[in-house]
Amino acid sequence: MRGGASKRKSTSAAKTVTGKKKLSKGKEDVESPMADLMAFLMTVPTFTRIYLYGMVFITVLGNLIGEERAHAIFSLDPMRVLFGMEIWRPLTAACFLGKPSMQWVTSLYSVFKYGSQLERSYKGAQFLVFLATTLFLSSMLSTVLGQPFIAQAVITSMLHVLARTTPNETVVWYVMKVPHFTLPYLNALTDCFNAQGSLAAMIPHIIGILAGHFYFFHKVLWPKMERGEDWLIAPDFLVEVVDGKDVTNKDKKKNKRKSGGRKLGSIAGTA
Repeated sequence: MRGGASKRKSTSAAKTVTGKKKLSKGKEDVESPMADLMAFLMTVPTFTRIYLYGMVFITVLGNLIGEERAHAIFSLDPMRVLFGMEIWRPLTAACFLGKPSMQWVTSLYSVFKYGSQLERSYKGAQFLVFLATTLFLSSMLSTVLGQPFIAQAVITSMLHVLARTTPNETVVWYVMKVPHFTLPYLNALTDCFNAQGSLAAMIPHIIGILAGHFYFFHKVLWPKMERGEDWLIAPDFLVEVVDGKDVTNKDKKKNKRKSGGRKLGSIAGTA
């Protein structure tokens, strides 16, 4: 009887005064949108996620302190980098996205999409080598061409490497289907049209294409040639620290003779 009474008591407690069953919130309902966002961000590869965090932080901070101060602190100034030891400038120049606009969303989504594909294909250590190569070349070319910020160049470099990996794959660009390798050039033309025909809008894309081509040639094409070596392969210590793999010098020398882009080419890079 006690068991039955207890059961009736618990059953009645789970009902409303009208006799209907109470609706209880599950764990999924309790979770906030912020928790969902953080859970999603944790699925993004590590260094792509760090780059996204950096872009958001530097861009928001730059708009809070004002455009003039942002340019003074974050822009790529070779004289201050070399003689003033302001070594953060190439990094901040690759993160700052300018004034608030829809370009923020486009740029962040592009880094998420292209960066995630590259990092998952190359793994963390090799992706860092790609970023370092792209950052260095983009900084050099931007200095020559007078570009204070290089975020768009880095994004275009990511896209160019993916597009060269699967050049003949058909992708959707707005409402048209185009070959994958044409996508970086079409994006450059789009920015040119949006800037009312100003060719200056194409310069960051051109810098990114050149930097991406340099990396792709020396990482993928050159090792396939006779006596060619993959000299952009990630060093042993970096692979051990970042990827947690023990790579011997013998394995590294063997891998240098192989195409570094074969693994990436096996995964269709969509745009």
